[in-house]
Amino acid sequence: MRDLCGAIYTFRRHVTLTGDMPAKQRFNVPAMRREFLNSDITLRELAERHGCSYRYVSGLSSTEKWYPQRRELQRQQEAAATDALVERVAKRSAELAQLKAMTAEEHVGRSLQVGEQLHVLLQQALAAVEAQDVRQLKTAIEAWSTWDKQMRTNHCIEDKEAQKPLIDINVMAALPSPEEMRRRQEEREAVEAEAA
Repeated sequence: MRDLCGAIYTFRRHVTLTGDMPAKQRFNVPAMRREFLNSDITLRELAERHGCSYRYVSGLSSTEKWYPQRRELQRQQEAAATDALVERVAKRSAELAQLKAMTAEEHVGRSLQVGEQLHVLLQQALAAVEAQDVRQLKTAIEAWSTWDKQMRTNHCIEDKEAQKPLIDINVMAALPSPEEMRRRQEEREAVEAEAA
């Protein structure tokens, strides 16, 4: 029996038994950790993506506490995003506070400018009516409509129920006829000629 034990011992001493067993496979653990912490991937999906078993990845996650690390990292990212948003809002508020309100004179000047534009628009429309120029009349009406829509939008007068212009049709009907305008123009010219 001693000879047999000695033979086995000699055999073990001279022969390496690792030839039939595969070498332990190594995975890129830092890459897996980074991918898990910086995304919402599950452990099972991570194992499939890196070609290792779920048990192996689960063991790593448990040992290194990946889930608490990921929650903390997400909390820090949300806090940073919130801080950036608060900073942008504060900056915009400061910019708005620096804008000065229009003075009364500026408001009056703006109103006069709008009034002059309306006067020119109405004169063009009346000239088009007198000349019976349909194209010019259509252009004046489109300009009026565009201006009306812009004023409604700027002053929040938008009426969803009825889309009618701000000018009452009765006011437009009260405008003098072309014959009346010609008569008044002739009277004005006569008065000016007498005065000169």
